[in-house]
Formats: sequence, structure tokens, C-alpha cells
Amino acid sequence: MDTFSKSDPVVFVYEMVAPSKSWVLKGKTEIIQNNLNPDFKTPIVLGYSFEKHQSLKFEVRDDDGGGKFDEIGVVETSVGNIMGARAQTFATELLHKGKAAKRGQIIVRAESIAESNTFANLTIAMESVPNNAGGCLGFCRSIVPVHYEIVRSSAGNATVFNHVVSSNVVQNTNDPVFKP
Repeated sequence: MDTFSKSDPVVFVYEMVAPSKSWVLKGKTEIIQNNLNPDFKTPIVLGYSFEKHQSLKFEVRDDDGGGKFDEIGVVETSVGNIMGARAQTFATELLHKGKAAKRGQIIVRAESIAESNTFANLTIAMESVPNNAGGCLGFCRSIVPVHYEIVRSSAGNATVFNHVVSSNVVQNTNDPVFKP
């Protein structure tokens, strides 16, 4: 792990497959630079069967660049534990080399998407956005970059929001048009 800087965390998600009992990579999050409390945006989509035990492993790693990683911590659980957690939000301590080691905590938020698979195509544009840099009492005329985020409330909790999508960043204009 980084000694003189903050970690650059990324999470690798594995599912155990039968009958070989081997771990198969299902996806990984984006790398978040210099952050000890990352909130990853990349979703990992898994199939879920209520009647079947599905083991998952979350490996939290520190990206050292060049495809090299240091282990921060690992957690093994099941899809059932995550889906059965309060508000489908599972939290637990990370283990290092099989032992509790004060490596932090992982929080996994899940949602069922089978019932919400409708797609929408959006084109978003803004006109005459008052987009001046703050903190200079209106005397600054520099235009700050803008973007939008779409979030939705978490199942059963109207105060927790899950990221859906972020736009590209548009710079140097008061009339931004965002790419779909």
C-alpha cells in the first residue's frame, strides 16, 4: 500500500462457480485516485436466484500503476446476505490475509433491476446557465466546467441515493450540450 500518499482503491468482484469451486471475475470498479473513502460509481451486474447460494468475494486493492496492485482487504459473502441486508446495504470489515487488520470497511449497495429494465434516451442541453466561479463576489468572470448527475433513491430509504449516470464535463460555455 501507499506509504506517503493516500490509496488509489479499486474493487474486484468475484463469484464462485460450481462445480469447480473456482472464483471467476465478474467485474471491477473504476480506480479512484488518492481517496481513503471512495464511493465507486461502476455497477457490477450479477444474476440472482433466490433458491441458490451464490458466493461472492470482494478484493479491495491499491493501484500502483502498470497493472500492479497491493491488497487492502478481502471479504467473502453471498448475494443472499447482500440482498437480505437492511435496505439491501451490506457493510463489513475488510480482512487482510484472513485476519481482521483495521483495513477499513466495505459497504455494498444492491438493487433488483429485473423489474426496472426500461431504457430512456435523453439529450440534455442548457441555455444561459449562470456559471461563474464562486467566491469572488461576482467580480470574476471565469466560467467553471459543468456536468450533471442522475441519481435515484435507494430502495426503502428516501435519504440514500444511488448513482445512475454522470455526464461528460463541458467547459468554457454558458450553453452546454451533453453527449448521450
